[in-house]
Amino acid sequence: MIEIEDAKFMETVGRTVRDFRQAKNLTQEQLGDIVGLSQSAVAKIERGKVSISVARLRVVALLCRMKVSDLLRKAEAEEVFWEDKGPSEAD
Repeated sequence: MIEIEDAKFMETVGRTVRDFRQAKNLTQEQLGDIVGLSQSAVAKIERGKVSISVARLRVVALLCRMKVSDLLRKAEAEEVFWEDKGPSEAD
């Protein structure tokens, strides 16, 4: 059960990273250059296939002029939204 919850959280964090990247008008490649990852690694993070390190998440948060805790809080709030609504109802 924890593995499923971890996977869901990784997907939510990935969506949050994607949302902030898009809000800054950055491509995956540009964000990757900033945080030291390849474009394909950024794509995997955004899809929730791999987790992002705390150090790299901090760079994303700084880029967005946020604290890491605020970024994670947003991800947690979105996770609750998806659990309440489900993906089909949220669209």
